[in-house]
Amino acid sequence: MNLTDSSKSSLEGVTIIVPLADEGLSLRMMRCLGPHGARFVLVSRSPDSAASKSRYCERLVHLSGALSDEAWMNCLDQIEIDGDAVVVLPVTTAGFQFVARNRVALSDRFQLPPLAEESTLKLASDKWRLFELADQAGLPLIRSVVMNAESVAEIVDGTDGFPFPLLIKPTDREHGRGFRKCDGAGALQSFYDETAGRGQGEFIIQPFLDGYDVSVSAFCSSGQIRAHATWEAQFYGGEHYTIPRCIQFRDGGENLEITSRLLALLDWEGVCDIDLFVDRRTGKTFLLEVNARFWANVVACSVAGVNFPLLMCQAALGRTPQPWPAQVDGTVFCYPRGLPRLMTSGENFWRAARRPLSSTGLDRFLADPFPELFKARRKFCRSFSRPNLDQTRRALSS
Repeated sequence: MNLTDSSKSSLEGVTIIVPLADEGLSLRMMRCLGPHGARFVLVSRSPDSAASKSRYCERLVHLSGALSDEAWMNCLDQIEIDGDAVVVLPVTTAGFQFVARNRVALSDRFQLPPLAEESTLKLASDKWRLFELADQAGLPLIRSVVMNAESVAEIVDGTDGFPFPLLIKPTDREHGRGFRKCDGAGALQSFYDETAGRGQGEFIIQPFLDGYDVSVSAFCSSGQIRAHATWEAQFYGGEHYTIPRCIQFRDGGENLEITSRLLALLDWEGVCDIDLFVDRRTGKTFLLEVNARFWANVVACSVAGVNFPLLMCQAALGRTPQPWPAQVDGTVFCYPRGLPRLMTSGENFWRAARRPLSSTGLDRFLADPFPELFKARRKFCRSFSRPNLDQTRRALSS
């Protein structure tokens, strides 16, 4: 594919195959790349993914059942694409590991972005193994222990010195799912007896700190950060452990330094997102976890000036950005559900008001509305499904 310097950000004629595609991250990634001319083929286990309704999606290939790597590979081999280039770009944790595991076979036919080794991806996705590695390297960490009968007994008896409240985290869950605040010894013992004590999941225990989230998203080669974006949570909605409803991009400072040390230690390739936490009382920053995949705020990063999916595609196509993109400090991004609170947020409101559509993601929705409309219709239809109607009738008659 012959390219001039002026066309390096163009993806006209490029088809992107997304293996093991989900709904949310796939849609976000398409909205970062679709405006550059890319078209997508989603390979998914979901037959009615809202992401497939995007204007940028040419095709959804549905595979069902418990599928092996061989089944996924056979499916990819049978996809016929007309175009100048075909890039296989994973978005989920499972997708990243699948491509890393099969990169030799995939590279015979497709162009691939840089990815860490599968063993590194798995290590980064395991909160406890990552904690042990980072602890050995002297990185700042919140004190943590594996939840087991011994550690729970010591905390309940008060011999471990762990103060309540505590935060319990699954070692393998994403997007803050499964996090639980524990206010006392009885609640801790009950939770253990009902879960880990029965072999249902693996968890770590940490002190519960009052603070806020910081995230450093990065594109790396050989463990060196080439492009990055750093945001701080401004306010939340609902569960504190989920995605903030409003974020502001700020200078990386100490957060970037901690991230650089970790990614050099992992010899990282490609993209990832590092979650950190700032203790509001002491101002100290702690490393939390690595998202070894694309992340929920990837669209917000592109609004701030760093389009990470585009960097991955450019790398797959052999293009090097000149210069590497840099974030615009002070950029505010607020999700639509956070708009009522943003209206009373002073500086954040005025920063977002400079570009009201892009600062809320509404420009992406207006350009590509069908996925959200499909999800609204699906939710409406499900609310009137037979089981839900029967449940409503029982509630009204009781």
